[in-house]
Amino acid sequence: MSITKDELADFNRFAEEKLSNGGADTLQQLLDEWNSRRAYEQSVAAIRESVAQYGAGEGLPVKDAFEEVRGKLGWIE
Repeated sequence: MSITKDELADFNRFAEEKLSNGGADTLQQLLDEWNSRRAYEQSVAAIRESVAQYGAGEGLPVKDAFEEVRGKLGWIE
């Protein structure tokens, strides 16, 4: 996977902020924390998008979605 200039700039901002607030013991620790934060932010964004789609009338209630998946997998009881 190639890193983009925007991602590098985001990591730089994160590292500068982290270093001004005490830093990290290693560069790897700093990178791991940045990746963890990004994963969290991506999860929150995906949940918000799903909630908005559901609010707009898109999607299925969870019960119906699970029934659909069970049907596709042949797990209907």
